[in-house]
Amino acid sequence: MMPPLSKWGVVLLSAATLITGGAASASSSSSYAPKVQYCQFGHSQSEIDFCMGLMNNNNNDTTQHLFMSVRKSSTKGWTAIGTGESMTDSLMFIVYGSPGESRAPVVSVRTAGGHEKPRVVGFESLSGIVDGKEQVKNGRVKVVKAFWEELRSKRHEGEDEESESTEGKEPSFAARVEVVCEGCGWGEDTEGGYMPWIWAWNERQDFMDSEDGFDIGAMLHMHRHHVGSGGFGGFWVDMDKVKEGKGKDVGGDVDWSVFEAKKENERVGTSDVPPVGAGAGWLRKWSWVKVHGLMMVIGFLIMFPLGVVVMRMTPKGRNSSPFKRHWRVQMAATVLAVAGAVVGGVISRWRMPTTVHQWLGASIVMALLLQAVLGWRHHMVFLRIKRRTWISYGHIWLGRGIVAGGLVNILLGMRLSGHGAWNMAAVGAVVLVQVVGLAYFVWRAQRRAEVEKQVAKLSSEVEGHALMPRESTASNDYFAIEMSEDDSDNDSDASNKEATKHAKGYDARRSGDGKV
Repeated sequence: MMPPLSKWGVVLLSAATLITGGAASASSSSSYAPKVQYCQFGHSQSEIDFCMGLMNNNNNDTTQHLFMSVRKSSTKGWTAIGTGESMTDSLMFIVYGSPGESRAPVVSVRTAGGHEKPRVVGFESLSGIVDGKEQVKNGRVKVVKAFWEELRSKRHEGEDEESESTEGKEPSFAARVEVVCEGCGWGEDTEGGYMPWIWAWNERQDFMDSEDGFDIGAMLHMHRHHVGSGGFGGFWVDMDKVKEGKGKDVGGDVDWSVFEAKKENERVGTSDVPPVGAGAGWLRKWSWVKVHGLMMVIGFLIMFPLGVVVMRMTPKGRNSSPFKRHWRVQMAATVLAVAGAVVGGVISRWRMPTTVHQWLGASIVMALLLQAVLGWRHHMVFLRIKRRTWISYGHIWLGRGIVAGGLVNILLGMRLSGHGAWNMAAVGAVVLVQVVGLAYFVWRAQRRAEVEKQVAKLSSEVEGHALMPRESTASNDYFAIEMSEDDSDNDSDASNKEATKHAKGYDARRSGDGKV
């Protein structure tokens, strides 16, 4: 049994309790955590692994704290998140580096005018001011924390913690990053209180083998063109929940434990899909991409092939005009394709092409203009000499190349916009069936034209004109395979008009002198 405390002992014990409690309280209040967070836990499956969180600064709606935790075991690759629903004008935060080394992880802040290589903006890094080609609009970005933390875990209850690692890999580290964006005002123009964000990931780029190394402005290799863990994606943040941190102290240590790989930490005030009432602005901006794709699909998958078909399926006769129907359909398809290209230019803000899809699309548009000129020249020359020339063959083969290139570019565009493998496979199957079917249709039409020509020749011989030289009809030679009879009709009309003219002159002379 302990002896009773003296009066001074009680006083000292009370003081110690107050000091200890105050220290504990101060320690507790010195740590803070984001109000919302979004996480992808895929490190053990060799997929993207990151967490992001947001919190408002005390009593300041326009200044936010951004937290990132990126799990890595390799020096290869980079992980990025950015504001907005696409790369256009997005403020992106890109993290890479060598896990476990004394050098802090690299935090590179960049932006882009479209789906292109992002450019470094001016911001304040841990080592000083970074001069970028562009500046943050209406704001200032400052990196306040960036360090590596080795991740440790227990295999079984009661055991000591040991370094977290996955099978066949080095121990896992997490890049802990805190960024302050002063005056940025994220979420001020959101609809329904939700703000769209994007993320992207590349796990293969080897910075150690590049000249730039882990430089803040190092050239980045493109992410994979797959939605999800394969390359990129998006999510939505409830900015009203972010503002709940208003008026609370932000300072001291960050409670990084909220980013542990637990189910309950994956989505806190965030969502993978736009919540109800949050998608109106997103749909307006993304509608241009959809309009561009729809116009090109209608033009190259439907209208251009239709122009080939109507030329060969239109019945022959004085009242039919295959050539006119052909050029009208093709002209409409050309206008639609050029308009779709203009929409594509608007999406990319008329910057120089940086992808195969953009370069091929620009080449196709220029080829379409040349194709229109060749078609017009072919028609004019054929009316005069009644046979095909190199212009005719150029028009035929350039047209085939344009359609083939357009179909390929549809698939490239789908890949660029993030369509999954199944969607691309379905469209690819439709393209393949169409190409095979159209080729078979053209072959059958050509065979039919040859048979009709032989029948006409035999009929003329039976009539007793076999020894007389005959001029072959030119309608079958207008295009590669009986693509028009319009010119033959024009020739017949011209002959009839000429005969009528002579007849009228004859009648006039006869009425004038009374002689035949």
